[in-house]
Order: sequence, then structure tokens, then C-alpha cells
Amino acid sequence: MKSHLLDTLRLLRSDRDLQDALFCSACWLGFASVAIGSVILPA
Repeated sequence: MKSHLLDTLRLLRSDRDLQDALFCSACWLGFASVAIGSVILPA
């Protein structure tokens, strides 16, 4: 399991497109969390 994780991290470090895709996904998840939170929390 640990070696699989290290392989994935190594791949991430070498692949710029993958880094960009993950970063965009993280941004969208954060944006969605804030949007959902702002709708649900005041209710």
C-alpha cells in the first residue's frame, strides 16, 4: 500500500497535466463546499 502511494506521488511530481487536473478538482470541491455551506447554514 505504501509503495503504491509513493508511486502515485512520484507520478504526480512528474506529470504537470495531472497536477493541474487535481488542483482544479480541489478548487471546484472547495467552491462547491462553500456554496453548499452558505445555502444550508443560514436555513
